[in-house]
Amino acid sequence: MNDEQPRRRVHANLEELRYAMEDASLEHRYLLDTESGEVILVSELFEDEEQRQQLAKIDEAESGRYLEVPRAQSRDGYEDMQDFIDTVEDEHVRELLDVAIQGKGAFRRFKDALARHPTEQQRWYTFQAAQTDARVRAWLEAQGCELA
Repeated sequence: MNDEQPRRRVHANLEELRYAMEDASLEHRYLLDTESGEVILVSELFEDEEQRQQLAKIDEAESGRYLEVPRAQSRDGYEDMQDFIDTVEDEHVRELLDVAIQGKGAFRRFKDALARHPTEQQRWYTFQAAQTDARVRAWLEAQGCELA
């Protein structure tokens, strides 16, 4: 997007957008209404008349009003774990986490290892949220939007 063009200010909830981006369920997709700021869940699990009406409204809307929120990529999550490990001061914990993320099942082992270190676990949740928030903001910017 051209930096000279003003960005659309969207009054959306960052926490809802973060949740939408982190939801890995293949049955769910999320749309951001750039006019109202509403984050809309569209799910194959509960197709009903209300959802059909909402989807018809979305289909009829002006192009660009509704943006599909992208899913976080597992590569991003893995890179977040690596970046977090670099911030761990306790060498023993850092080594445990580094070993945990090697090979298949890395995410589960990483979370299991963190569960034994509550202070680092809390730091991880804060770190992960900040990383996802940055991805949400970057995505919005790429769409010509910014959070109001």
